[in-house]
Amino acid sequence: MDSVKHFYDTFYSDNILQIDKARAEMISACFEDIPKGKKILDVGCGPGGQSYKLTAQNEVFGVDISAKALEIAKSRGIKTCRINLETEELPFLNGFFDIALVTDVLEHVFDPKAVMRKIRRVLSDDGVAILIVPNHFSWHERVKILLGGGIVHSSHACCEDYDYFHIRYFRQCSFEKFITISEFKIVKTFYDLVLDVPRGLPLFIDQFLARKFPGLFASQFMAIVNKK
Repeated sequence: MDSVKHFYDTFYSDNILQIDKARAEMISACFEDIPKGKKILDVGCGPGGQSYKLTAQNEVFGVDISAKALEIAKSRGIKTCRINLETEELPFLNGFFDIALVTDVLEHVFDPKAVMRKIRRVLSDDGVAILIVPNHFSWHERVKILLGGGIVHSSHACCEDYDYFHIRYFRQCSFEKFITISEFKIVKTFYDLVLDVPRGLPLFIDQFLARKFPGLFASQFMAIVNKK
């Protein structure tokens, strides 16, 4: 566990911190109305880039393995707790949260089903979770691999293949099956909100194709889910 903590404290370079700080607009786009008066859990919160804007009108808790990232999240009004999701339980009561943000986390863990069970326990019966995982198998990534570019996702070009932090890879069908076997059901999917631009196509065409053929054109698989 200590080696994992060390890895992610080292991983949070200034460049990665800046990337994580830019997530707020992506999360906001998933809500029809910005939540108010809710208890929100940001799983793998990093420096709080995706949830700090929600602290003004909600109680936001963040868990992560990186002490460096949690320092920043705490300074932004998030109530933080350092845990290893793989080996430790979430330190909250059953059904405590109205919303869970699980974005770019599941691809980092050995047992994502176990992580989802922990999240399900602390989510209220009428609560929702927002799940986001990267699509390593879009046409853009497939061409890159064909040309010898490797599996490292385009947005993390600073990482080497041998030191890459993604250990699970989802296709559209496997992502949706994973949600089902984790005892959640899909309320809504967003397969066109975040695209790697430019990718050789006009944005409006790229977005249209991502909606029609997310397995080939979506940069990420995004879903709002609730408990079965």
